[in-house]
Amino acid sequence: MRKNQRNNLIKAAVGAVVTAGIVSSGIWFGHSKVEVLRNKIGELTESAAAYDSNLVPVLCLSGDVHKGLIPCEEELAVVYIPGDAVPEDILSSSKEVAGRALRIDLGRGTYLTEGMLAEAVPAPDERELRYDCIRLGSDVVPGSVIDVRIKYADGTDYIILSGKTVYGVGEEGLLLHVGEEELLLMDGAVTDTACFEDSCIYAAAYVENELQRRAVVNYVPSQPGIDLIMDDPNITVRSGKHISKEARAEIERRFERIESD
Repeated sequence: MRKNQRNNLIKAAVGAVVTAGIVSSGIWFGHSKVEVLRNKIGELTESAAAYDSNLVPVLCLSGDVHKGLIPCEEELAVVYIPGDAVPEDILSSSKEVAGRALRIDLGRGTYLTEGMLAEAVPAPDERELRYDCIRLGSDVVPGSVIDVRIKYADGTDYIILSGKTVYGVGEEGLLLHVGEEELLLMDGAVTDTACFEDSCIYAAAYVENELQRRAVVNYVPSQPGIDLIMDDPNITVRSGKHISKEARAEIERRFERIESD
């Protein structure tokens, strides 16, 4: 009987030792796993902090902008990207764009760099004017570079303005920036259309603006036109309105021909 009791005691002791070992192993394994997770979280936190510290602000377009135009505040946005992906001449503030025009057409989301912008400092006598007396083709859009020309009934054709950027196209007319001399040339051309029947002023767009040489202005206001301006300063306004009506009538006639076909 004593022998059986001793064997039972031995078995109980062995079981207790085994159980303690299993429990100890489980505690050690769990602690080890927690340590691994804790270290992993620490590494990820450090990586995230390092990533955030490497982000730099860059200026990008929030809408499409045509070449020759100055992006407005609504078309600009600041985003953050990794510093190792940033070109050296990247722009980071809208202040760096103020008064400057795009060299090329750019789409929404484009990061702006120094090379994409040109100085657009206006001349002292430069003014922004709309001309509703200029006939346009479908290829003339904001950002287009055009020559403004006058054609007479006998087929002769002269350049009034050369290499002008179009800043707006609409029912109100073509938006251009002109200097004092250009303004006087346009006044003379508009008045000429009142003097010579079947003459017209129209826009001719450049095909490759960056590659093509600018045309030479060769228009000189006619003497009858100069005399009219001297005698009646308001003749330019009335002539402009007349041209605008004629241009609109021509558009309507074109639509009527298309519908009849």
